Amino acid sequence: MLHLMTPSRSLIVALALIAVTASFPVVYAQDVPTEEPGGDENLPRPEAEWTFLVWLDSDNNLEEYGVADLNEMETAGSTDMVNIVAQMDRLEGYDDTNGDWTGTKRYLVSQDDDMSTINSVELDDLGEVNMGDPESVYDFLDWAVANFPAKHYFLDFWNHGGGIRGVCWDDTDEDNLDVPEIGDVCSYMESLLERNVDIVGFDACIMADVSIMFELSRKADYAVASSYNEPGEGWPYHSILTKLVEKPDISPEDMAVLVADEYVKSYTDGESSTPDSPPTTPIEDGVFDLSMTGQLGMEMGKVGAYLSTKCSVQGLVRPGRHLQLQFARDSTNSYDIPGVNMPVNHVGSSYDLIDYLSEIERYLPMDSQAGMYTSSSFDAIDKAMVYSSGDPLHKNIRQGNGIATFFPNDGPGEYFPELRYAKFTYWDEFLGHYSSRSVPDNTPPMVLIDGDDIWWEPDSGNTSVTITGTSWDLEGEPVSVEVCLDGGNWVEVEGELSQWSHTFMVAPSSGNHTLSVRATDSDGSMSFEDTIQLRTRSVEEVSTEQIKVKGKGTVWIVVGIVTVAAVAVLWRMRKTRSEQ
Repeated sequence: MLHLMTPSRSLIVALALIAVTASFPVVYAQDVPTEEPGGDENLPRPEAEWTFLVWLDSDNNLEEYGVADLNEMETAGSTDMVNIVAQMDRLEGYDDTNGDWTGTKRYLVSQDDDMSTINSVELDDLGEVNMGDPESVYDFLDWAVANFPAKHYFLDFWNHGGGIRGVCWDDTDEDNLDVPEIGDVCSYMESLLERNVDIVGFDACIMADVSIMFELSRKADYAVASSYNEPGEGWPYHSILTKLVEKPDISPEDMAVLVADEYVKSYTDGESSTPDSPPTTPIEDGVFDLSMTGQLGMEMGKVGAYLSTKCSVQGLVRPGRHLQLQFARDSTNSYDIPGVNMPVNHVGSSYDLIDYLSEIERYLPMDSQAGMYTSSSFDAIDKAMVYSSGDPLHKNIRQGNGIATFFPNDGPGEYFPELRYAKFTYWDEFLGHYSSRSVPDNTPPMVLIDGDDIWWEPDSGNTSVTITGTSWDLEGEPVSVEVCLDGGNWVEVEGELSQWSHTFMVAPSSGNHTLSVRATDSDGSMSFEDTIQLRTRSVEEVSTEQIKVKGKGTVWIVVGIVTVAAVAVLWRMRKTRSEQ
């Protein structure tokens, strides 16, 4: 039997439904505790001092070490002040522990002392993810920055390192992050944070190359990397993260130094859980101030441009110095085979930068111009490499200095020319002239903008921005330095060009802009264009998409359903009246 509501009862029910809807707790998305798949953590978390992000790519023959390192991280565990967050990819066939799962999972690392079983909170099971694709890293960073806000961020690339070829090889997807993609990832994180990421770390082999540090300039504040091959155990996360948890107010520079110190100590103290390094493998880590690696690139560009003019074989017409350059290279400590000086035809590529500059001075003792450029490069290295921790056990092996340069025997090859360092400096052309025993007809100028990207507050009222920089040409000062805004007309800089400045007029709060500069020499050769970004900080606004209740539904969906029900009741009430 159908019971129809009376008009008065229908009205009461409709009003009650709307009242119940209005009582739903409405909060902003960033303040809502939500339950992620597989986990019971309330996200997003409150702001911490540090968020330590680990891009843990064990989709390769390092899988067992990845499992071990995640267990090491658990000995410290996340706290209110420190978030330890990992995205881990595994591969079938190398490690069958912890359920022998494959694919990719996200963890908020929680504390436990079980060194064999991963007990951390599993926040998501993503299936197979290509860890060598920058888009995958972007997705991880979107999620991590939104859910784990912090005053400081550490981004750790965990995997095999290949120097100028990049890092993070994913065997399932046959891909890896090349050096320009690493730079893109850091730029993306800068856009999320609206500032540079504090530290980029490479728990990977041979990543402390000057070209990689140059790639990261303007995108991060500090980097930690080794110029040598790392043992499979990698960094000692148990000691690094325990010390971070104990002192969460540690500064970014001190944190970077802590990583380098603990890494070297773990293989040389005779006490830690990791085995001391074998007698043929030195252990070393360097810390780099990335605000200084742009100027280091400028100085190394001068070295490359000048030495390229000495690459011919010595003769009566042109007094080349190729033989001396070859002796200098072959006397330089190589990071390919630690402690072994390479023969003349060695095809290795990674050499100690400080050692090589010293050998140039030794083999070209009467060349005052070469001495001038090597000296300025030493000064730039001192500013850029703020710390280097070396191995005290291997006194019988020639030690590295913590920073490498790419120097193969057969030219720049396939990967190096794609790096920003190769395009900005003259190093790739120098490698070509060295390999072919030739000299250039002319070397182009260089120009560099000082500092990082510029961030404006939206209500700053600024109408102008001044940028400064340096320019250089082997034959003297460039004949012109030009600047442009957002790809518009090029405007010539007035005044001194070696140390130049220019003021752009920009409408306040007018979004993001690209500021570019280029230099031209007397032969018409043009430099690589240097650019920085002028960015306006975002203003958080509330939209209907941002308003959520606990769980997956939005309050607007609930309002819509209840409103439809109320309308239906009122319509039925009206129909009942008409029937009466």
